[in-house]
Amino acid sequence: MRVVAYDPFVSRDRFRELGVERVENQDDVYAAADFLTLHLPLTDETRESLNAHAFGKMRDGVRIVNAARGALVDEADLLDALKSGKVGGAALDVFSTEPYSGPLLELDNVVVTPHLAASTEEAQDRAGVIIAEQVAAALQGGLVSNAVNIPVIGAEDLEVLGAYIPLAAKLGRLVMELAEGRVEELRLTYFGALAQYDTRLLTVAALNGAFQGRSDQPVNYVNAPMIAAERGVDVREERSRSARDYTNLVRVEAVSGGEPLRVAGTTMALSIDSPAPPELVQQIHSEFDDARFISLE
Repeated sequence: MRVVAYDPFVSRDRFRELGVERVENQDDVYAAADFLTLHLPLTDETRESLNAHAFGKMRDGVRIVNAARGALVDEADLLDALKSGKVGGAALDVFSTEPYSGPLLELDNVVVTPHLAASTEEAQDRAGVIIAEQVAAALQGGLVSNAVNIPVIGAEDLEVLGAYIPLAAKLGRLVMELAEGRVEELRLTYFGALAQYDTRLLTVAALNGAFQGRSDQPVNYVNAPMIAAERGVDVREERSRSARDYTNLVRVEAVSGGEPLRVAGTTMALSIDSPAPPELVQQIHSEFDDARFISLE
């Protein structure tokens, strides 16, 4: 599908993350949509905003889906539009008055559901599990995958980038230690196949690692960029498809006193020949439990 949407409160970056085309007003959505879905709160501005005037701007035969708030739609105007064929069909989970028993129920081109939302036993159980998992991750300084105030990446991208999130955090912490905390700028460069992905979450992970133990408040994925800004640390992100010796490479560069200090790392399978001393094997596995290699420049 080609998905278009209008929301003046959502950033262009968020639209890009979701793969949605951003338009400048509601009329542009009306003109483009074969299926129009509503995702709005009910306010004085939005009440009955889907009325005869709005229907007149839509494509003939448009389908309407409303699972947001019933009073967003003028139900009398919707009834007329459905009967005339201007609106080809409607799927309604919400109504201005519930339970609803009006004439929309008599039309064959209307599908209704009883506004259960998440009120099934299964949904409630799953919601509780997800909340517990996310709270535990947040308290442990881990990645909160359902957070609304950190960069979000899709499941497919996360499968590729997931192994590099703790790596970026370790590189950020290492370079900050080597610079003794005196950093004016942090440059993060992603080489190879990583360059084609949205790497903002890796940058946040590097900042999260860099400021661990260097703030009077707990550092996490949400506040790490703010801590960097408060300390006057300029954060830059760059990408390069060329990775020379590695398929993927993450490099974190700290500029301290005008002098750059670089650390770089990647992920790969770890293999140690048997003659290696057992204590060395144990140390490597404890430090890099998921086979990450770091180089200093």
